[in-house]
Amino acid sequence: MKKKIAMLLTAMLLIVGCNEKEATAPKKPDAEKEVEEKEETVSVNVSNQTAIVRFINEDIAKISKYEEEAFTELAAVSGSNFKNDEELHRVLTNTALPAYKKAFDEIQTLEAPIKELEFPLVKIKEAAEVFYDALLLQKEALEKKDSILIRKANEKSLEYNKLIEEYHKEMASIMKKYKIDYEPTVYGHDESI
Repeated sequence: MKKKIAMLLTAMLLIVGCNEKEATAPKKPDAEKEVEEKEETVSVNVSNQTAIVRFINEDIAKISKYEEEAFTELAAVSGSNFKNDEELHRVLTNTALPAYKKAFDEIQTLEAPIKELEFPLVKIKEAAEVFYDALLLQKEALEKKDSILIRKANEKSLEYNKLIEEYHKEMASIMKKYKIDYEPTVYGHDESI
């Protein structure tokens, strides 16, 4: 039975802010901007800056590795690569779910090293739980051939995207405050699975 599961991985945003490039601190201003920046009343706390960079480049990067593995496995058997429900179920069960479970478990152990990272951490924990639930619902939907469960999995996937967008928006604000280069990684996949 060929049914296309419409769980959107459209422009799936990975939790990590920088996948290919690591976050770096501080930004080095142009000579002309240096005078302006010296006049700013807000000073950058270097220890907070270091904590943020470490949080992104170590803690979040480890989680992102597992997420990316799960997304890559799903992309290989979904959308234009979809062959049948059985193959999708096999990959979901044997590789994507276990990989995402590792990400989910790692996220649960994280603690915010500074106060500013508490809200973004809540968002990624919520997002991880929502997406893990979406994968479990998708697995159950395939097993039961249940279109209602497929719709629920799709809704969870959309909720995940929204939470990750909120996370990246908050992180961008924090990075600007601490003068840290930050660019969210986008998992470029605009097909359904």
